[in-house]
Amino acid sequence: MVDRFPEIASVEEFIRLRRSEDPAECDRSAWAAMPLTVWWQLVREHPEMRFWAAHNRTCPPEILAELIKDADWRVRDRVLGKGSCPPELWSSWRTILTTQSVTPWPPIPVRHGLLSHGSSMTPGR
Repeated sequence: MVDRFPEIASVEEFIRLRRSEDPAECDRSAWAAMPLTVWWQLVREHPEMRFWAAHNRTCPPEILAELIKDADWRVRDRVLGKGSCPPELWSSWRTILTTQSVTPWPPIPVRHGLLSHGSSMTPGR
């Protein structure tokens, strides 16, 4: 399925696709590959898009390794929930939990409440 989406060439294009009302454009932001330089620019310069970077099916392991350290539990949850999440990121997450004061995830009712509301509660939208 990834092959059917043209590569995203810039951060601006990724953000435009992600914020689009067109479902096909949102799908492209979730499935299309990007050059590694674009990935780094996206996660460094647009923290509001880090959740959506982690959501992308082609997110490279080095970007996932950066995103696992994010203060937002939703970003970390998205990284750890990926089937492609490298096992070493689970070890990294355990180290972060034991060495930093990070709340892993809010209680289950809060998580479900945040994720089931409209776009105003959705990260980066």
